[in-house]
Amino acid sequence: MEILVPLFRWLLLAAVSAWVGGSIAISYIVAPTASQFLGAQGVGRFMGVIFRKFSLVIYLSSAVIGPAVALEGYYATTGNRQVFLSKAVLLLLMVLAGIYLDKGLSPEIVRLREQIQQAQDSQQEQQLRHRFDYLIKLAGRVFSLSMALGLLVLLVIAFTSHV
Repeated sequence: MEILVPLFRWLLLAAVSAWVGGSIAISYIVAPTASQFLGAQGVGRFMGVIFRKFSLVIYLSSAVIGPAVALEGYYATTGNRQVFLSKAVLLLLMVLAGIYLDKGLSPEIVRLREQIQQAQDSQQEQQLRHRFDYLIKLAGRVFSLSMALGLLVLLVIAFTSHV
């Protein structure tokens, strides 16, 4: 079974790289380009679709990260325990941030968008829009946090891998 450790390390690296690379592409290529060509309403809907599709990357990466970390933890030597634990905590936080974004914030944002469209008066619409704007900013921060945690994991892997 120990022979599988390098394979799982490679899978872990690939999963985190896909997550971080996708996050960077969305943040610095897709979102700015979409905002240039679509109005505020259009870019919100478009990014909602992008995030729903990117959630597949999040869940596939999480499915790889879990077993890879468990296997690495099982075979980690005493000297590597601190590195393993720091990597495991960073990965756990990254995965939790991704799940919170997909299962907690995204459905609430979609629900609020629909409520804003159906609002009967301007005061109700303004209250809903205030909450909506807050959740959009929070989602951006959680997304950035997830990306930053992934970058930290990649740095830990880079600095602790044996060449």
